[in-house]
Order: sequence, then structure tokens, then C-alpha cells
Amino acid sequence: MIEAKKSQLFSNLFHLYNQRLLKKTFHRISLKQAKSLPTIGPTLYIANHSSWWDGLLAFYLTRTVLKRDCYAMMTEVGLKAYPFFRKIGGYSINKDNPKDVIRSLAYTRRLLDLSKGIWVFPQGKEEHLEKRPLLFQPGVSRVIRQVNTVTVVPITFYYTFLHEQRPEVFISIGESLPAPRLQAFSLQKDLTTFLEDILTEQLNNQKQEVVNETFEAYDVIIHGKKSISKQIEVSK
Repeated sequence: MIEAKKSQLFSNLFHLYNQRLLKKTFHRISLKQAKSLPTIGPTLYIANHSSWWDGLLAFYLTRTVLKRDCYAMMTEVGLKAYPFFRKIGGYSINKDNPKDVIRSLAYTRRLLDLSKGIWVFPQGKEEHLEKRPLLFQPGVSRVIRQVNTVTVVPITFYYTFLHEQRPEVFISIGESLPAPRLQAFSLQKDLTTFLEDILTEQLNNQKQEVVNETFEAYDVIIHGKKSISKQIEVSK
């Protein structure tokens, strides 16, 4: 298990780089969020995982929206491929190694006991954006049952092409799931199913908003560079 090795200096520099990268890549990034989000206390941010960009978007949200000291659970393969993620809070889990899973979940509990925020992609790997239902690994429910004060915040990422050259991202931060509601489940598998259903429904609703282009609830948080078509229109 590879632990995080945070560097504030690196995080600050990487944030500047990340902003430029997101603006260069996407036409627009839009956010819809619940009215109140937890600002203190142990929190798990659970999100669907369909793209390499998920991690960079999570880091951007941490810096600009959540504004908390957050960490992120990553696959061991992913962290070894991109070791710089350690410096911004990434740590590893290897689901194929039971002992490693135990160590990673114990590390997660220690961070939560310190009232940190933890990003988790409970599908355990990248899956196609349209694959349903969302199926979770059991680790996240195990941690919730062991840290009985934790709050869960469901977050969904939806990538799409609309009317511009570059893709767009729509992000939805759902209503927080308070600890008493989570601890009411006596069986771990029932809690896992509940979380799967919550995130699946949120993602499906978000898809319909994108398909129908009903974006009134979204705010644009990043405007990308003008597409070639827009540049041509301006030059006419």
C-alpha cells in the first residue's frame, strides 16, 4: 500500500497547471450542487468513474468548491503510473491483494478519524459512462460501518459533446447522506446497494438533463478556449 505524501507547494503549482489543462481540453465545465455541503467532520465523496479526468476534476473541486483537506483512494496501478498524485493526496489500494486492501482501508479510517475528506471511486475501476447499474466494491460500506460519524456526499461526472468542437463536463454534487441514515443499515450489502442506487439515480437524472439540455441548475465554473468554429466566425 502506497501512502499519500502531500506537498502544499506542489499542490499550489499543480492547481495552476490543472486549471490551464482543463481550460485547454474542455469547452465548458458546469456544476450543480446541493445547497449545503459538509465543511467539517469525516466525509466520503463517492463518485462514478468513467474517465482518467475524474481525478483531476476531483482535485479541482477540492481546491475551488469543497475547500477542504482531502485525499483520494486510487488503484495501485494508477498511482504507480502517475506517482505525482501522492503529492496531492493520492494513496493506493490493490483489490487483488487482501492484505493490501486491509491496510488501505485502515489508512482510510485513520484519515477519517482526523476529520479529513476522502474521494473514493467505489466502482473500483473505470467503467463506460453509460454502463448500468453502477456496481460498487464492498470497501466503502465497510469503512462507513467502522467510522460511524462519517458523512457521504454523492458526486457524478457526465462527459459529453454538444454543439462545440471540444467536450463538456457536467458535475452534480448531491445532497449529503448523514451518518444516522447510513448507520441504520444492519447489513453491509444493503448499505452497498443503497449507495449504488443513490449514485445510479443521480447519474441517470443528470444524463436526462444533458440530453434535454436543461441546464438552469448548473453554473459554469470553467470556460475553455474558443473552438475553431467560433474563431472562424469571429474572423469573418
